[in-house]
Amino acid sequence: MKMKVFLIIICAISLMQFICSSGEPDKNINLPVPYHQQVFSNYCGIACIQMWAEYNGICVSQQEIAAYLGIGCEFVSPYLLDQGVANFTGSQGYLAIGSIFDPDAQGNLIGATISGIKEYIPAIMPFNGNHAVLIKGYKWHEDANGRPIADKAYYHDPDDLPNQIITAGELESTFVARPSYWVIVGYPSLVPEGREGYNVFILEGGTYYGGSSNRDPQQPPQ
Repeated sequence: MKMKVFLIIICAISLMQFICSSGEPDKNINLPVPYHQQVFSNYCGIACIQMWAEYNGICVSQQEIAAYLGIGCEFVSPYLLDQGVANFTGSQGYLAIGSIFDPDAQGNLIGATISGIKEYIPAIMPFNGNHAVLIKGYKWHEDANGRPIADKAYYHDPDDLPNQIITAGELESTFVARPSYWVIVGYPSLVPEGREGYNVFILEGGTYYGGSSNRDPQQPPQ
């Protein structure tokens, strides 16, 4: 009887190894981040910090975050949001900025947020220049030729729009530079990881990432 059980276990392990080595399935990560609506019109970024903090088991109000950052009714800069992430979420927080003149800035920064999602860490991204949303997931897959295809992103919009979905093509036109691209990720190391991921994406002929489609990813951007 013990021998039969042992053989069944060995067969199950072999089957798992076969499945894992026979091509990767669709990648679909949607982090279970709690939702909070912004309490004031300029608190979109602050609400994102609150959601990120609660996802990591830290309960804090938007008023507490705003008081710590010294915010009243004025616009909250990404530099301050970075400080809020570092103080309230349990993540180190890192503000990554890309120049509007760098053709790969958008793709590199999206790549940084994807690297974070793979490690179960959300990110803050501005939509249409200045409205902060919390990126909490991505879906991508490979086509029949092994080419990576970016499908969509999952996010919370603090302006009373929880659990939203944006296609990769829409994200490319919604995440824009005004005047620069920026995202806030959990750790600085996610930025070079995202850049490398973007380079691989280009090499493999991936679509919907942003940036130049004909650049040699082994060379630095001009």
